[in-house]
Amino acid sequence: PDLNDRLYTSYYQKLPADFATRSEDKSADNFIDAIKLYNENKYREAIIEFNKTLKTDPSNNAARLFLGICYTETGNFEKASEQFNQIIYLGDSLFEEHAAWYLSLCYVKTRRVEKARPLLTKLVDTRSFYMGKASDLLKKLK
Repeated sequence: PDLNDRLYTSYYQKLPADFATRSEDKSADNFIDAIKLYNENKYREAIIEFNKTLKTDPSNNAARLFLGICYTETGNFEKASEQFNQIIYLGDSLFEEHAAWYLSLCYVKTRRVEKARPLLTKLVDTRSFYMGKASDLLKKLK
C-alpha cells in the first residue's frame, strides 16, 4: 500500500454512535433503525435507512454524517464526500468538524491531498476535537 493508504488506515476510525434515541416521531424510526444497523457494521442496510431518514427530514445532519461514514466503510468515497461536503456547506456547527475530518480522510484515500490540507489546517486552527490528529496528519502529508 502507498503512503496515502497507510495514512488513511492509521487515522480512520469509525465514529461511535453511542447515543440513545427514542422518539414518538415516525420519521425518527428510520434513523433509529439506521443507527442500529450502523452499530452492527451492516453499512449497506444502514445506507438505505439513513437515506429514508433524509428523504423525510433533509435537515437531519446526524443522519447525513453517519450516511457519509457508511459510504466510507463501503468504499464509496465519492458519495461519502458529497454527504460531508453538504454538512460543511450548511455550516452545521454540531457536525461540521466531524464532516471536515472524515472528508479530509476521503481526500487522502482518493489521493486528493491538496483538497485535504485546507480542511486539516482549519481543524487545527479552530482547535477542534480533531486538532491533534489533524496536525499529525498534516505533517505526514507534507
